[in-house]
Amino acid sequence: TNKPTWASFNVATGLLNGTPTNADVGTTSGIVISVNDGTVTSSLSAFSISVANTNDAPVISGSPNTSVNEDSGYSFTPSVSDDDSGDSLSLSITNKPTWASFNSANGQLSGTPTNADVGTTSGIVISVNDGTVTIALNAFSISVANTNDAPVISGSPATSVNEDSVYSFTPSVSDDDSGDSLSFSITNKPTWASFNVATGLLSGTPTNADVGTTSGIVISVNDGTVTTALSAFSISVANTNDAPVISGSPATSVNEDSVYSFTPNVSDDDSGDSLSFSITNKPTWASFNVATGLLNGTPTNADVGTTSGIVISVNDG
Repeated sequence: TNKPTWASFNVATGLLNGTPTNADVGTTSGIVISVNDGTVTSSLSAFSISVANTNDAPVISGSPNTSVNEDSGYSFTPSVSDDDSGDSLSLSITNKPTWASFNSANGQLSGTPTNADVGTTSGIVISVNDGTVTIALNAFSISVANTNDAPVISGSPATSVNEDSVYSFTPSVSDDDSGDSLSFSITNKPTWASFNVATGLLSGTPTNADVGTTSGIVISVNDGTVTTALSAFSISVANTNDAPVISGSPATSVNEDSVYSFTPNVSDDDSGDSLSFSITNKPTWASFNVATGLLNGTPTNADVGTTSGIVISVNDG
């Protein structure tokens, strides 16, 4: 009677035997083994059996991923159990990847590797300890696979330039993939500018004919796989005054009583400018037209001689 639940009993031999588990820790009392000859029953004195607790090693299991792409999240948490419900478990790791963090309370290994972490970390071991016994997962490795990183382009291009002044802008570019070959391109390039596809340099010197705005300029960089672009921008060419140009070869002699006439050639890139002419040391026998620059007249006998230092000038305002 009062047979322990974890034991079996042989009614032919009286053998009581069994192997108690952690769940059987405790005492079974009032156990009585009896024998009967068909008429009379005789019994042993009642006895007890106490099952003493012994430490059960914790159990750890799980199949961690052994590869991850750079810039992707990695996470693994092992399954842990311990038949000794009162045990306090702690987890540890050896050869932790530098890009990962480890939670010693639950054994979670997690992190996001970057381009700098490409490669393999070997001999990673996650262990659990119940205060007495340490049990470990089999050692494993994690390989970080390279993935293409888009190039980064930045910079603040000037959005205005004066005519006849130099414009120059080179964007700043970086690429985590050091082996990538970068090439640049541009859309809506100003007609007055040149573009370097190796460096992204946009440069040039606009003239009076280029006054105005070029919009929607986009400079892009490509690493062979991905294209990244600066935000579209505009460049306005501001007008600046261009000096008028005056030329010509005036005759330096004339006979008395003969007509003398000279009109200089004049041009001005600023088509809206109003030009006026002036003269210094004008011959007394000549007249001068301030609107056209015409110097003309007919010298007489009284004018025979030389007038020096004659200068004809033009002013654009």
